[in-house]
Amino acid sequence: MKILKLLAMGTLLASLTNCFSIMHFLDLQENGTLNVQWSFRFSKALEDMGKKGDKAESGGLSQEVEKGKQELPGKLGSIAKDLKVEALQSDYDSGIRMSFAVPQYLKLDFSKFQEAEFPYMPRYDAAKKQMIFHFTPAKKDKKEEKPAETKMPDAPKEGSEETSEPATQGGDDMGKQIGKLFLSSVRYQIVLGKNLKVKSVSVSQDGVEKKLELQTIGEQSMIDLPLFALYGDKELPFDLIVQLK
Repeated sequence: MKILKLLAMGTLLASLTNCFSIMHFLDLQENGTLNVQWSFRFSKALEDMGKKGDKAESGGLSQEVEKGKQELPGKLGSIAKDLKVEALQSDYDSGIRMSFAVPQYLKLDFSKFQEAEFPYMPRYDAAKKQMIFHFTPAKKDKKEEKPAETKMPDAPKEGSEETSEPATQGGDDMGKQIGKLFLSSVRYQIVLGKNLKVKSVSVSQDGVEKKLELQTIGEQSMIDLPLFALYGDKELPFDLIVQLK
């Protein structure tokens, strides 16, 4: 039975690992302007599944685009120029893309800006020459925070292979494992242009700092984050610190 569970888990995970893709591109120009492009893509199949759910009448992707157009100017402040928010549609993927420019990025006072769930624009610490991306887990709905009712499992039948483990508990454990594997597969990729010379990258969370691998692609640098895995079981926020040369 354990082998069958593992096979089922592997099959489901294989179908989910490519469901989400988050790409964040930042390019510093010679005149001090930071060009930013942020995109969130998800599988068309996942979107089709959502249309069959309870929220099918919520407006879907077009509503999220309009929501972004209304909320982002307030979060980014007046410093974001040429803000564009648009829907992404193809035969295989759907999603949202936004782009904007930040004049004189290295000289801004970042104490005036709101922190969003995703760090569309990282803070810059001029004294330490650091770009700081602050990641915060999404707030849970109050309904989701309520503990589920506990139901006693039925007594196992004699001779059953599951006599040592209640079926409901086994199913719950497998569901939790699938959830963790799926969330750990979601990647948040940050690409930094050639004028952002990166020395090192680290994650600071709950007083602990850990080094991360930095990938080089030509003259650009890429940071590949296992986003939800970094939040951890306790779902704690963290800072991604990019040390510039």
